[in-house]
Amino acid sequence: MGISLGGFSGLDTDSIIQQLMYVERAPIRRMESKQSEINNEISAWQNMNTSLDTLKKQVEEFKVGTDNIFDHMTATSSDEDILQVSASDSARAGSHDLTVNQLAKNHRVASAQQSDSTSSLTLTTGAFTISLANGGEYDDKVNISTASETEIKSLLKSKAGLDDATAQTTAATIVSNQGSYTNLDSVQTINGLSDQVFEDIKGEIMTNDQKLKLDISIDGTESLNDVMDKINNAVGNDDGTGENMINASVVDNTLVIESAVSGTNNELQFNDTDGVLKELGVLGVTASNQFNDSTSGLGHANGTFNLTSSNGASIDITMGSNYSLEDVKEAINNNGSNDGSIKASIQDNKLVIDDLSGGTLSFGDTTGSVLSDLGVSTGNQRNLQSAQDAKFTLDSLSITRSSNEIDDVLEGVSLELSGLNESGETTTFTIDTAKEDITTTIKSFVDQYNSVIGKLEKYGGKEAILQGDSTLNSVRSMLYNSTVLPSTTISSTEWLSNTPFDENGTSGTLAVEAEQADGTTADYNIGITDTDTLDDILQKFQSAGLTDDGTGVYSDANIEVYVSEDNQLTIESKNGKSVDLSNSSSQVLSDLKMPQSFEKNTISLLGIEVDSDGRLSVDSNKLKDALDNNLSDVKQMFTGVNGIMDRVSDQVDLATDNFDGYLSNRIDSLESEVDYLDEDIESLERRLTIREEGLQAQFTAMEQAIAQMQNQGSWLSSQTTSTGF
Repeated sequence: MGISLGGFSGLDTDSIIQQLMYVERAPIRRMESKQSEINNEISAWQNMNTSLDTLKKQVEEFKVGTDNIFDHMTATSSDEDILQVSASDSARAGSHDLTVNQLAKNHRVASAQQSDSTSSLTLTTGAFTISLANGGEYDDKVNISTASETEIKSLLKSKAGLDDATAQTTAATIVSNQGSYTNLDSVQTINGLSDQVFEDIKGEIMTNDQKLKLDISIDGTESLNDVMDKINNAVGNDDGTGENMINASVVDNTLVIESAVSGTNNELQFNDTDGVLKELGVLGVTASNQFNDSTSGLGHANGTFNLTSSNGASIDITMGSNYSLEDVKEAINNNGSNDGSIKASIQDNKLVIDDLSGGTLSFGDTTGSVLSDLGVSTGNQRNLQSAQDAKFTLDSLSITRSSNEIDDVLEGVSLELSGLNESGETTTFTIDTAKEDITTTIKSFVDQYNSVIGKLEKYGGKEAILQGDSTLNSVRSMLYNSTVLPSTTISSTEWLSNTPFDENGTSGTLAVEAEQADGTTADYNIGITDTDTLDDILQKFQSAGLTDDGTGVYSDANIEVYVSEDNQLTIESKNGKSVDLSNSSSQVLSDLKMPQSFEKNTISLLGIEVDSDGRLSVDSNKLKDALDNNLSDVKQMFTGVNGIMDRVSDQVDLATDNFDGYLSNRIDSLESEVDYLDEDIESLERRLTIREEGLQAQFTAMEQAIAQMQNQGSWLSSQTTSTGF
């Protein structure tokens, strides 16, 4: 506005101009107020839009692609300390009894305890091999892009082909930039790929059904840790997924070797041609037979036996008639003549006797046959745990598996055994539809539905920003019609094959009663035989008077019949009236997987009620009853053709679609109004700036005129004074 022009006139011209401009800016203030109101409306509609999109996402939780929540299965175990169970969608509902008699175990052996794990053991120079009882079949693969030449050759044995591996390789798959080559049982096929095969291959080479055999070489300088590393890092000690099939570790200065897989087929086997494992104390162990436990009396006759260590220490042990393994162990270790060079222990319910002086233990019966009865010999492995299979009964059927994780006895059901049943006890597990998940999803949908209703009340209530807006009524009607009103479609609840129904023995009538616009009923009685396909049924509807529109939809004024994209036979009302199938043959409805009428598609039957404000509430007991007794109807209501999910999703799209949704269009229209008002305000601001500059010029001219007049008055006054007037 500049500096006040008031001077000669004595007027506050700046204030006068501001007041005049304030009056002239009244249209801008009205437009800015209008913009504020519109922006509030935009914010309200955006919140409505977001809330509806959330509702759509929530309702679509019922079915994502072919993953239908009503098909999800769950499994429960009566005793999870013994059995954990899980189920996929392919599992069949039912209850089963299972008794675990024996758990699968990995084979585990140990060396004799050493003084430490880092010093050289001065072992004999030589080699030993470790394999598994069944040959350790597995699929091996190498990523060519990162593999070394050694790794490639260890897999394929030689660049020339599989000549050296044919006895151990039944098939191979090679994936390269030349394509995918599978089941290559011919050496020539691999040889013929390319001279640059190793350079060309960008993917993986996999050989199937490899036989595990670890070759371990010893040069005599190794420590216990070195032996462990050589086993763990041995070529071929890989199950094809990066995990070892045989694991070695050092525990308390003792080498422990363990099969990574349980079961008797995966028992460790050793070839100790150079005696290395015997030196380590893994093999050649003096041990008894294995017994059921170590504390029960053995029931052998009295007797005496002698043990003599290589340093000459000799002890005599007298055994009572009902000694246990623990008793024998204690008798040996606590014998007064034992200088500590002879040590007895219990390993895997075997009596193990070690000569700690470094030589070979001598032993024999003095009186009786105690050692003979115990089965003591020097050809044993130092077993910490024997390999064994899982043994259990399922619904009175005896089953043996090598693993405690079992997924091949019931389709879609995975069992994990973790404990043993007491004698005469049974663990029960149940497979059922995941009704708790369905209930949670339905309640979440109801909560979000009510959230949208709350937004409608917030923005459309008395003196609210969108009060009286007809679009809100459209949204409210859309919600009610798509959720509360019954569906006007009946369809199969499952995918149907377009093949004859002869395996089901289907024969009878599909009786369709459709309410017409005038309230009367139109009847369509379609005879179904055991040789009919879905196409045949559609043709029979055509014979009953329906017209094919050329797209596979047969219709008249009352109904239309078609097979949906999900291969479900669908009957839809054309006039929004009821359709009833209750007079159809029950076997026909069962085989076609169809409910009897639309009446089963009203949410009130689920215990979902509507209050006077339009909010939904859920009666948990009624909902549970519906899920327990009419699951297929509930599934049809929510995820069937034109069910709640389809209707809500489609109606929300009509409202919120970014391109032509009526809420989106409303928001776009309001935003355009704001833009137009911005343009009008900007234009008016330019005119007011010119107006203000004009007023400033006028007041400046006025002050200048007043100043000139004052100057002239002063001059006249001075002239009058000087002439004596």
